[in-house]
Amino acid sequence: MLLASRIIVLSRHPGKVIEDIQVNFSRQIIEERATDIKFSPEFYKYREQLLRLINSQ
Repeated sequence: MLLASRIIVLSRHPGKVIEDIQVNFSRQIIEERATDIKFSPEFYKYREQLLRLINSQ
């Protein structure tokens, strides 16, 4: 998530796109020199969303 600008979550077989998530953490790290992104509420929100999607498969 820290290096991506977009995260695409695929289902199991036959591998359909179930979610397309736009994130901007890498931009924040580069432009704002943010070092504590991993501890932000926004990061946790996306992390939980991704884990929920992955575990539902």
